[in-house]
Formats: sequence, structure tokens, C-alpha cells
Amino acid sequence: MFDKVGMGWSPMAAGDAWVKMVGRMQIETVALMTRRMIANIELPQAMARCQTPQDVMAEQVRYWQLAQRQYMQSLEKVASSVPASMMGGVPAARARMRDYILVSDNPAPVSQPVQSQRPAASVSEPLYKKSA
Repeated sequence: MFDKVGMGWSPMAAGDAWVKMVGRMQIETVALMTRRMIANIELPQAMARCQTPQDVMAEQVRYWQLAQRQYMQSLEKVASSVPASMMGGVPAARARMRDYILVSDNPAPVSQPVQSQRPAASVSEPLYKKSA
């Protein structure tokens, strides 16, 4: 943090944005925990209403789909709470990084197969000679 002070970045100016961001993240975390707790409380009641194994499976699918939807919504809210001013310090080289390698990026030399000193056996030759 202190290395950015000399480059025109003021910790005091970023302090308000930082406090607001952390506060929003905490509020969203508590809201997510509340929503998940309500879903966990409702699950046994919903399972008790099931009549067939298909109903149980459908209820479990509904539960996990709701969990995924709630986690993704919370993640979006937390990510949107980060001010753009705090995202500006990413170097351009890091932004261009990727997690795969193109074939043209790392051409490997093609090694020639090792040639044997003896010729290969032909199909017409017997593998074993009969002793006379």
C-alpha cells in the first residue's frame, strides 16, 4: 500500500471508498447467509410433503438450483461494490495473460525417428527358420 503513495495514490482518498466497499460486502454476506438459512429451514418441510422418490429428487434439484442462483447474485453484488478506482492498478501484461498455450506460441522441434541399423523384416520372410 505504501509503495503507491509516491505514485499519486492517496490512502486517505481511497479510505472512504474502501470502507463503503467493505461495508457493502459485509451486508451482502449477511443477506446471503440469511437467505440460505431460510432455505435450509424450509427444506425438511418441503421434503416431508414429497410423495414419491421423483418428488424428493425434484425438491433436491430445486434446492441446489436456488442455492446456485443466490450465490451467483451475491457474487455479482459483491463484485459490483468494488470501485473502478481500485481496479485500475492491473498491469497490461497481466491483463493479456491466458490460461492456455497456442501451438504457434511454443513451437517444439520435431525429432526425426531413430533409424535402425538393420533392415526391417519383410512379410514374405518367415520369422523362424526351420532346422533341418
